[in-house]
Amino acid sequence: MSEYGVWNYFEMTLGDDALQSAIDSVPIPWNPVSKNPKKDGRYLVTTDFNIVTIKSFAKNLRKVDKDDFDKVEPGWYDYDSDFGYYKYHKVIAWMELPEPYKEADNEC
Repeated sequence: MSEYGVWNYFEMTLGDDALQSAIDSVPIPWNPVSKNPKKDGRYLVTTDFNIVTIKSFAKNLRKVDKDDFDKVEPGWYDYDSDFGYYKYHKVIAWMELPEPYKEADNEC
């Protein structure tokens, strides 16, 4: 296993009325896939099938796993427990993940 580890992910279809309402109400700074992220990591992406999910980006896929990626190139990838790492070609836009929710300290 590589230094990038394994993680769980979620997917939502943009057809969901509640999700679409939330997306419409907040300006989201989507970046086109032609503009690669500046650093390796996990990002919120939208795909050509109108799915919003979390995928990983690496400037050098070979550093992620030399057995699964034979070229030194940037790209989006994911992990499958049966097949290992694989390049993910369906990303059309990406953005930074938001900060996790933190409850306010309400002292009475």
